[in-house]
Amino acid sequence: GCCQGATGSCTTGCGTTGSRVCSGSCVWGSCTPPGETCNGADDDCDGSCDNGLGCCRGATDTCSTSCGTTGTRSCGSSCSWSACTPPGETCNGTDDNCDGTADNTSGCRVPVYRYLCSNDHFYYNGTSTPSGCVSEGLVWYNYATAVSGTSFSTTPLYRLYSGSVNDHFYTISASERDYAVSIGYIWEGDIGSCSPSPVPGQTTDLYRLVHPAGDHFYSIDAGERDYAVTLGYIYEGVACYVWTSA
Repeated sequence: GCCQGATGSCTTGCGTTGSRVCSGSCVWGSCTPPGETCNGADDDCDGSCDNGLGCCRGATDTCSTSCGTTGTRSCGSSCSWSACTPPGETCNGTDDNCDGTADNTSGCRVPVYRYLCSNDHFYYNGTSTPSGCVSEGLVWYNYATAVSGTSFSTTPLYRLYSGSVNDHFYTISASERDYAVSIGYIWEGDIGSCSPSPVPGQTTDLYRLVHPAGDHFYSIDAGERDYAVTLGYIYEGVACYVWTSA
């Protein structure tokens, strides 16, 4: 069958090139797999790729980034893992890409416009001016829906309306919303969500004022807030914290 003591190459059970030895009875011995090398294959037929090395060459895996998000890494030509690459930023209240700022990507927030409708200031997300109203422009940005992340969370900004006093009223307090309903206001849903606490480097105060005649007024401009006070409005504090860009 073979020359006694000779060696030769052979194909292993896992398809790699192994070696075999011709026995004293001139019969080839079994095919011995080669040792494992960094090539993205199972050389030694033990069922594992590049085992004994750092990783399987060409493989990818998830990993934990320096800011605690789930990133990706790849196994390079030396069978060692690359650095963990953070994911792209998404609108979730979390600093996904580890650049120190959460949700710093376009499209996370929606604009809120202000309209003066007779003696009522009306705020909503649409650019079409309601009948009988005058547009006063874009005043701030809210999240379209509530988010809850590792950096911050948001809460709905409820919109209510009273026909008897012609007043739109906005609050993040569910109990205040329910009380307003009990005295005749109609809950109309929300105009997105804002933050109940400041987000450093991102949000600004949303000032809330009310006029004795019934109109509620909201602004992020301290000068406008103070001017409204000279017109008879009463400053009621910060309604929540909002954004100045999308």
